[in-house]
Amino acid sequence: MAPVIWKFGEIREEIRVYSLNPNNDIFNDYRLKFLINNRQIKLDYLYTSNSSKLFSFLFGNLICKYGLNTHKYLLTNIIFVYVRWFISKIFRFLLYRIFRINISHVISKIYDFDWVEDILIKNKPSILIFDHASHPKLYNVGSILKVAKKMKIPTIDIPHGIPLFVEHPHQWDKAKKNLVAFKKDHTVLHHKWWKKELIEFGLDPKNTPILGSPRFCKDWVKIINEILPYDDSLNNMNNEKLKVVYMEMGGTNDANAEIIEDTIKRISELDFINLIIKPQTRSNRLLLRENPDNIYIARNENSVNLVKWADVVLVLFSSIMIEALIQKKTYIYPKYMHDGEMIYEEYGACWTVNSYKELEMALLKKYKKRNYQPYSNDNVNQFLNEAIFNGFVQKDILNNYVDYISDIAKY
Repeated sequence: MAPVIWKFGEIREEIRVYSLNPNNDIFNDYRLKFLINNRQIKLDYLYTSNSSKLFSFLFGNLICKYGLNTHKYLLTNIIFVYVRWFISKIFRFLLYRIFRINISHVISKIYDFDWVEDILIKNKPSILIFDHASHPKLYNVGSILKVAKKMKIPTIDIPHGIPLFVEHPHQWDKAKKNLVAFKKDHTVLHHKWWKKELIEFGLDPKNTPILGSPRFCKDWVKIINEILPYDDSLNNMNNEKLKVVYMEMGGTNDANAEIIEDTIKRISELDFINLIIKPQTRSNRLLLRENPDNIYIARNENSVNLVKWADVVLVLFSSIMIEALIQKKTYIYPKYMHDGEMIYEEYGACWTVNSYKELEMALLKKYKKRNYQPYSNDNVNQFLNEAIFNGFVQKDILNNYVDYISDIAKY
């Protein structure tokens, strides 16, 4: 969503960006800090956006993850910031660790239909834009959608990540079901493969445009490379060995966890390999039951920096493989770890290995011949152009989003 917000910030009078998740550390996110350099873009948690409702305002200040640096962005009194931070730490500890409260349920009760209606009447938004992951049972999304419908404010979903299976395994059925059942007025989809799957799952294809990936278009990639925080930890790694990053998914999907664990253990023992594992970004979880001493677990490092550091990137399902292709790093696809078919494999935009032995041979070949790559730039470009950018010229992608959203916004 960040590149779309950035592009809109160049042409709109005011954009309000609200986090529905009170646990997101929004004021420490490097992309959001970049966005709010534009004074037209306002960032905050939704639950502190209405000071006229005293109880909900105070409760919001206690549950939201405000840091000590927020006075820089919200022009808040620094004493209030410190007091809020201290009391909130205690309150959040009691709420989550001691009483184990379901915060989503509490939010839906406190920030209900009437509260949302009051907010939207005061702010008069012309459109409400959501992440794909939002649905009526999450936080107070249900109330927001009901009020939007009553006030005839259009709603639209923008996708995160990019589904890369030709046909997704049954583990994705819940995600499909939610997208079909809880479709907003408009839903931007990733590519034709995913749209076909959703239509087969019952999706009404009306108002479901495919607009290309804003995350990987050249304009935003250039910005990411300029604003990305530096990771000092990667400087101390042994750079004479072959640098390999394995990107975890945090869940099995259709993958064989035992094969993955065995593979990681065996390649970590290769004396010419320097291996880093990046846990799944959202959950920060690993499939590995044990972490060998010779593997570095990159829990805090940014995935883009890890790709920059690597000679080889190993990924099964994550769209971070697109970053590897864009950075022209060698992407090895360990097909033997699961049963599915991937879109990039159909385009030949990867180095496919069908067994552990083939993987080890591929790594050894890459170590001995660092410039070797068995797939062509033409294959990569065809995959990117057709599956990621949907045939659009990259410089037009953000304009596509702006034009589409502007056309349906209520002015």
